Amino acid sequence: MVSEPASRLAALNSRLAGSSNRRMVDALVADQRHRQTLDRLAAAVLATAVHLVTVCFAVGGVVLLVVGNWPVRAAGLVCLLIAFGTRPALPGRRLEQGALVVDPSRAPQLVDLVREVAVRIGAPVPTRILIIEDYNAYAALTGWRQRTLALGAPLWVSSSTDARLSLLGHELGHFAHGDVLQGRYVGSAYETLFHWADILRPGTHVVSFGNAGLDTTLAKLVLSLPRAVVEAYRGLMELVAAPSGRRQELHADLASARVAGTVGAVDGLEMLLAVEAVEVTMNRVAITDRRADLDAALRAWARTYDAVARRSERHYAEASRSRIDDSHPPTLERLRLVESTAETPLVSRAPSQWEAIDAELAPYLRTALGALADSYRG
Repeated sequence: MVSEPASRLAALNSRLAGSSNRRMVDALVADQRHRQTLDRLAAAVLATAVHLVTVCFAVGGVVLLVVGNWPVRAAGLVCLLIAFGTRPALPGRRLEQGALVVDPSRAPQLVDLVREVAVRIGAPVPTRILIIEDYNAYAALTGWRQRTLALGAPLWVSSSTDARLSLLGHELGHFAHGDVLQGRYVGSAYETLFHWADILRPGTHVVSFGNAGLDTTLAKLVLSLPRAVVEAYRGLMELVAAPSGRRQELHADLASARVAGTVGAVDGLEMLLAVEAVEVTMNRVAITDRRADLDAALRAWARTYDAVARRSERHYAEASRSRIDDSHPPTLERLRLVESTAETPLVSRAPSQWEAIDAELAPYLRTALGALADSYRG
């Protein structure tokens, strides 16, 4: 019962996404300028309400602690817990579990490349770089002053140098244009809703009614309605912010085309279509040979991902309307946008420089792929 409102909003978001993606791409093909939109304003209004409630709980908690007796002070502590209590891990930080932090002093060539890409597209430079086991990459605010760029080991190893430039351009493009749910103002309100839902979940580390001797079923009944309201509101924020998020994905694709050129950006997007083929390859190699090197296996697979295989993946994507999730337009629509450009690369590296970057990342990639192979073997 608790998750139903959010699920209905998610279903509505999916339907709206399907009808709006082509229009967004058509509009950007005609005019690539970045514009402020009403959906961003609406998300900010929803976030303001959350921040105001947080302030009310904070001020009320302090007042109750100062002027009240012990029962009233206990209520004040509850108010402060709601306003500032232990938060669940942020989405970006949950993704970081098992991530490897690249030491900048040991990867100067990579750091220099990332810095140049950021400067070329007008993005802030990431404060740290991670290597993760997931296929894809991401860029996210993971703290008030921390911008994280995470590179998926399988995708990085499988990609050509042009596709890697495209990947960097796309991910840093998110910092340049900003996803409204990743912004500090709206994003902090969005994460506050996760915090409130966590508090209202019986048996968690925040509220444990079982330890207090109360019946867990009663606790669920008491908390289910406010928690449903919180989750529905969070779903509403996602619904309102979704068009802006999908638009930012497309602007990030345009940034990737500027960095890597049109050909490189197409290469990068076609690598996203190959996720199932890469995962099947890794699974097969890891299970059939416990001493297998996934790095070598992925590089060997990449040599087979030729024009024929790419056309096949496009055909499959057309049939399945492939996309990462409803926050991303279908990959074929993204390809249509990129292929409408005629960009030459703004960033390049000599083969010797790419060899140096490979050497810098080799220990991190080896560790990440080794852990991934172990997970396939169970």
